[in-house]
Amino acid sequence: MHAATASTQGRDAYTVTRIQFTELAGIQDEWLALLERSDANPWFLSPFWLSTWWTTWGSKQADAEDIVLIARDEQGGLVGLAPLYRITDAVRGRVRANRIQFIGANFRRAGITRTEYLDFVLDQENRDAVLKALLDHLFGKFDFDELCLSDMRLDSPSRPIILATGERSGALIRYADHDSSTVLTLDGTFEDYLATLGKNTRLRVFNRRKVLEKEGEVRLRSFSRDELLEGFDILSRLFESRWGSPIFTPEQLEFQTSLVAAMPETAELALTTVVLDSEPVSAVYDIRYGGVEYNFLQGFKADVHPKVSMGMLHFGYAIERAYASGIRHFDFLLGKGKSSDYKEHFKGETVQTNTVQVVRKPILKLLYRLYGLRGRWLEN
Repeated sequence: MHAATASTQGRDAYTVTRIQFTELAGIQDEWLALLERSDANPWFLSPFWLSTWWTTWGSKQADAEDIVLIARDEQGGLVGLAPLYRITDAVRGRVRANRIQFIGANFRRAGITRTEYLDFVLDQENRDAVLKALLDHLFGKFDFDELCLSDMRLDSPSRPIILATGERSGALIRYADHDSSTVLTLDGTFEDYLATLGKNTRLRVFNRRKVLEKEGEVRLRSFSRDELLEGFDILSRLFESRWGSPIFTPEQLEFQTSLVAAMPETAELALTTVVLDSEPVSAVYDIRYGGVEYNFLQGFKADVHPKVSMGMLHFGYAIERAYASGIRHFDFLLGKGKSSDYKEHFKGETVQTNTVQVVRKPILKLLYRLYGLRGRWLEN
């Protein structure tokens, strides 16, 4: 346990304390309760995801130092959580940077499982005041050259306060890695949803089932947690045939298998394959939690039939199953397809993200400014 600081915002006082990441296991129930009272994503900011990520990725880096800040109110209740860590990195191979970032992210380091919709976990009732207390502690007690907050939603209520705090400190505010996802709200019935789609999308997502069924017996197979490795093996083969590269490194496979093992009973593995006669021709790996189905990975054969897009057709099956199971939202998550942003055809809400960099080190600020000027010059 580390020294605490007290911060007073209006009538409320908050005590901010740094703890070790391993200590979070002792307050898991409080953590989960805080998530329910917050705007933070309940899956990616959960103990299950972040603990698995830190064990697989963060703790194995020799120079990674966990900086987990918690805020408690005057009654001792948990009202804020900042899951952070510090690492030394080279910016564009030139300047060493002492960087603090969210646990779950490793800015610009390839091959590490991405955590989406990262943020501070804050009680909504006093969100702004609690965040200010956490940031005051972070900026006042810790040495860092750059605060790099990856994959935050553009509509996060935390963003204005983070930006204002950085600007007051004289930091350079920079934005990187813009991305977007598509989230479906599953109101009404699956048939109602199909009616909202454009003609061509509805054809690819649903109507082409008849074409596939003429090729042989079609069935949808679901995999239990005990069958996870079998399902992953099928997914890997289909993905590699489509993309020409493995879907998992050994570390990524370790992360996914450990994650599924750590999931609570309230989370559901939604790993399915479309089987044509006896051959799997598509695989989708999703996880359901808190009424949301998160789509993580997909692999499929591209040459099953010239009129059939197996990827789109399988998503139709997955969305139909989500409706039948009472799922409220289907989240395609961040990123685009191989040749186009296929997700935009599903008529969901577009959720935008980017990475916020709060740069304090003078030489880094100069480097980023020069890089920005060079980019604008090349565009003209």
